[in-house]
Amino acid sequence: MQKIFLLLCLVFFKSLSVFSQKFPITINPGAYTGGFEIDSNGNGTFHQGVKTVLLVPGPHYINTGTGIIVDENHRYGAYIDFTLDQNGNISGISPVASAQLDSVNSATLIFATNQVTIDPAAFKGKYEISTYRHNKETELKGKQTIALIKAQLYYFEDEAYANTIIPGFTSGFYFSITENGIFEEFLSPSYTLQNNNTTMVLNTTVRKIDPAIFPSRNNGIVLCGYGYVPIKKPTDYIFITGLTAYAGYLDDFGKLRPNYFVP
Repeated sequence: MQKIFLLLCLVFFKSLSVFSQKFPITINPGAYTGGFEIDSNGNGTFHQGVKTVLLVPGPHYINTGTGIIVDENHRYGAYIDFTLDQNGNISGISPVASAQLDSVNSATLIFATNQVTIDPAAFKGKYEISTYRHNKETELKGKQTIALIKAQLYYFEDEAYANTIIPGFTSGFYFSITENGIFEEFLSPSYTLQNNNTTMVLNTTVRKIDPAIFPSRNNGIVLCGYGYVPIKKPTDYIFITGLTAYAGYLDDFGKLRPNYFVP
């Protein structure tokens, strides 16, 4: 009886050690230079470049930047799900179009990417792509060709004034990349697709900004997408169609006061 008890204890502790054991797995983002985090929805550490981490056996996921959960299974969101077995091997990658295993190392996951182009057209302001918010240089300007992960959801934002939250303010739109690596057609007035859906061209609208609507400020005013601008007379500015553009100023405490929404 004592031997059986000792045998059961041995099996229990052996099983416990298996489940608590951590294995090194490597995430290779390939051409993708945006941020990603592992098993966290925006509260962890965002990585760039090849990253090796220790994980226990079981289900895991990679947040590719936006933190968007479309449903509880992460489908059509900004996630790559996978499972790590008791030998440290990766399996069950989903979406299958977003990543694949290294051909010689089943503990290495490689992102599947495609080069796409964002053309701001007449819009001269700055913009952000959700997966690149965690870079040192988060703001983009002008025509950009970047690598995005296939079968993932992203967010475009024209809000250049960082850390500003305005209730009811619509500063961007969602878009997705298909399993073939091209833009998916969403019903949006903000952009059109060209070059076999590999290029997003922004649609723009001209609006006149009159500095007379603002209190006198030596540091100029803040325009959505343009940052601080010194406007002395009514001036035409180009904004992205369908998004809520604002003009405001910083008060004496450094807080943004968006007291004028561009019609």
